[in-house]
Amino acid sequence: MADIAPSVAAEEYRESLAAVDRKAEALANQIKKSKHFIVFTGAGVRPPNRRVDNRETKDSGTRH
Repeated sequence: MADIAPSVAAEEYRESLAAVDRKAEALANQIKKSKHFIVFTGAGVRPPNRRVDNRETKDSGTRH
């Protein structure tokens, strides 16, 4: 997998809350209209600041 990862990280940017709300509403509407919907989640999703979140601490009870 590491050999297919991009060598340069994607640029991060911030949007206004109103813009995020509009996009979330549009996405919700598309999901409601769809016949099928798949979401990929899990390992590899990390906050942009690279901090360890509570799911990654040894005290969280999560076993990998």
